[in-house]
Amino acid sequence: MSRMHLGTYKNKKKKTSTLFGTLFTLLLLLFTGSTLWGLDTAEIETELLKRFRLEPMEYKGRRYLNVKVVKDDVTEKPLARLCNEFIDENQLLAGYFAQRLFDRHFDNQSETDKEKPEAERINAFDAFVQTNKQTLEPVLWMFGLFLESKGHPINMERQPVKPSYTWVQIKEIAVRNVHIKEILPGGKPRVKVCVAGEGFLDLPRPQRNLLLEAFTFQAMMDGLQEETFGTGVYECMAVIEKLNLSPQRGDDLRKAREVSREILLKDNQLETLLQDVYNKKKVYLPFEIKKK
Repeated sequence: MSRMHLGTYKNKKKKTSTLFGTLFTLLLLLFTGSTLWGLDTAEIETELLKRFRLEPMEYKGRRYLNVKVVKDDVTEKPLARLCNEFIDENQLLAGYFAQRLFDRHFDNQSETDKEKPEAERINAFDAFVQTNKQTLEPVLWMFGLFLESKGHPINMERQPVKPSYTWVQIKEIAVRNVHIKEILPGGKPRVKVCVAGEGFLDLPRPQRNLLLEAFTFQAMMDGLQEETFGTGVYECMAVIEKLNLSPQRGDDLRKAREVSREILLKDNQLETLLQDVYNKKKVYLPFEIKKK
């Protein structure tokens, strides 16, 4: 074979190898699902909603059904893997919504329903999730934005404009996660931190914003675990102890809560924590926080 023919042969071989390499890469992308194209609302809802479950648990010798947001062990499915990743990053936020949904379900049950076998109660909750998924719309929208942030185009109906809030509004919600349960004899407050909703029970339902409650709840729980939040709580307790409050005076508990919230609103540690969490997640959060 002449040099000219040999060179032509090598070029053809190189082009053929490149073509096969490109085709192999495209097939690999197709079958491994590295990019999910055209996901719609139904697919996203189906994947996420099935993660909200009732599961048995033992506590002090008694067996209960506890609501959880679980990860899926079937990880060969790309959407399932992404949903697991989303839950890893937002376990407490999603769990906050799950608990509110379970509370509504439990309140709507009769005493007979509550005594049914576990399997029936679990199935009843699964059906309740499907028929009340509007409660979970903020989490569903957030999951859709999460998928988009990972480079997976979706066809999902969602709000055209994210609602905006100020940092003052965010902090006013956050401080309610520190809840003074009661005044003990001697004027010492009994404080619960991040009690998943107790600090909001005195608000009328229309005034509550579950998404912001859940966001601040997860941020503050993470801060407690990482020890980047908490000094303001001790300051509140010290100030309240000096007020000489009494458990016998009903207004004293209300006063203690007001003082606690006023102090925490000025807590720089809390503000820094909220800002850090917001900056990490804002690409897929379904709301925006104004700078001023």
